[in-house]
Amino acid sequence: MNMNFIYVIQVSYYWLPEPDPHVDLAVLARADHYVCNCISTFSAVAVRERKVRGPQSSFWAYKPKSRDEL
Repeated sequence: MNMNFIYVIQVSYYWLPEPDPHVDLAVLARADHYVCNCISTFSAVAVRERKVRGPQSSFWAYKPKSRDEL
C-alpha cells in the first residue's frame, strides 16, 4: 500500500505493538464522526457512548426506512 498520501495531507498516525480493544473503543467513541457497522456489538458500545456525549455516528450501508404517515 502506498502511504505517500499521509505525508501530503500531514496526518499523524500511531500504532501499538499489541492490539488493545479498549484503546480502539476509546478512539472510536471520541472521534469527531464515526462510521460504523450496524450489526457489530463492538460498534454498538462505541455508538452508545457517543449518544450520551453527542458526536454524530453513521451506519455504513444502512438506509433508514422513511416514515410515510397519512
